[in-house]
Amino acid sequence: MLRSVLLFIFFCLYVVLPQAQAEEIIVQPKGFDQFAIWGNISSTYDLRNAKELYILQGQVSHNRNTNQSILMRQGMTTRNLKPHDIWIVIRTNHIAWSNDDYTQVSELLAQWKQRGNKVIGLQIDFDNPTHNIYNYARFLETLRGKIPLQYKLSVTGLLDWVNISEIRTLNLLKENIDEIVYQSYYGTLTHVGYQKYLAEVPKLGIPFKVSIVEHGRFNPQLAYRHSPLFKGHVVFLLRSKKRF
Repeated sequence: MLRSVLLFIFFCLYVVLPQAQAEEIIVQPKGFDQFAIWGNISSTYDLRNAKELYILQGQVSHNRNTNQSILMRQGMTTRNLKPHDIWIVIRTNHIAWSNDDYTQVSELLAQWKQRGNKVIGLQIDFDNPTHNIYNYARFLETLRGKIPLQYKLSVTGLLDWVNISEIRTLNLLKENIDEIVYQSYYGTLTHVGYQKYLAEVPKLGIPFKVSIVEHGRFNPQLAYRHSPLFKGHVVFLLRSKKRF
C-alpha cells in the first residue's frame, strides 16, 4: 500500500506537474488581437491586425493643494488609428468625480472620434478593493448616465472580484457596464494562483476579458475560455519596448 502511494506521489511530481507548467507560455503580441497601450510607444511588431486597442488617456486625481478633483492627460497624443476599435482608458484614484471630470472624459471620447477613429467605449481603471465594491458600482451607475449612450463602459477588475456575492452590487454592475477586464498580473509579473481565480470568473454572469502582461508567464488554454461570457485576452504592452 505504501509503495502504491509513493508511486502516485512520484507520478504527480514528475509527470503531472511538469505537463501543467508546460501549458504556460511566455506572452508575446503575436497570436493576440487586443492590446493595452499606456504610453507613446512605437511598434516594431505589426499591430495592423489588432482588433481592439485600449489606450490610456489620463488619470483623475484629488489635488490636496486645491482640494479639487482634476483630470491629468496621459498617454499618446490623439491620432487616427483606423481600422482598430478604440477604448479610451482613464485611470482614477478616487470615485468622487467633479462635474468637470465627467465633462472632460466625454470630450476625450469625442476628440478621438473626430479624428476618424472607431471609438467603441470608455474603460475605467481603478483598483477598487472587493469589500468596497458597492460604492464603486454606484459610481459606475452615475458615470454610465454621464457619458453618451453610444459608448460602451468597461472596467478593469482585480482577481478577487470573483468573491463578490452581494446581489445589489452584481445587479448594478450588470446594468451599467459592458465588460470586466480582469488583471492577471501586477507590474510586469503574473499573479501566483491566477488559475484558481479565473476559474471562478464566469459565475458572476458578466462579460469578461483577461488582461495578460507582455513577457509574463500565462496559460491561455484554461477552462474559462469556453464560457460564452469570455471575450478574449488583452495583452498589456510593456513600455520598455518600442511598439507603436
